[in-house]
Amino acid sequence: MKHLLILIIVCLIGLAANTARASNNDYQKAGEAYERGDYKTALKLYRDLASLGHAQAQYDLGVIYFTGIGLEAEKNPQKVLGTIRDGIALIAKAAENNNPDALSMVASFYERGLKPYSKDLEKAHA
Repeated sequence: MKHLLILIIVCLIGLAANTARASNNDYQKAGEAYERGDYKTALKLYRDLASLGHAQAQYDLGVIYFTGIGLEAEKNPQKVLGTIRDGIALIAKAAENNNPDALSMVASFYERGLKPYSKDLEKAHA
């Protein structure tokens, strides 16, 4: 029984390591797709990774939504506000996952009072 438990633990550790490698590989592919202007592929990969809790993908996707670059919102001004809100929410999620870039951006949201963040210099510099 003890050996079975050890085997299960080893398998779970291996699975976690493989998942992390696959996530990093997909993250790299997403960045490459975005750089070459293949936004459809990049967005799919970033969305998949973000939904799995990949903090850097959450941040990058949030920035894409925030700026609107590569989104349909670029062509439809009525969708811009919604994508900005989605971007802020994704950046906040990445900050909750301790992504340093996202933490810095959330601090700037507090510093500027960007909705839904009230201007709060104490929180901005915490």
